[in-house]
Amino acid sequence: MPEPLSAALAPPEPAHLRFSDSTVTFILKAATAQPLLIVLDDLHAADPTALLMLVALGREIRNTRAIVIGT
Repeated sequence: MPEPLSAALAPPEPAHLRFSDSTVTFILKAATAQPLLIVLDDLHAADPTALLMLVALGREIRNTRAIVIGT
């Protein structure tokens, strides 16, 4: 049974925010060393916290040498 919409949109916990920020920072630093392609499959099954991380990555990745493709 899927989560109720209100629970899915609740703000993430501080630990998730730190993990998300660390992951985005890692990807951005990796993209400065060389071009980076990230392919994500089955995004329809992603949890809300992972989707929030992708939103944060999408905001930061615009002027880098990285691309994210999701299916």
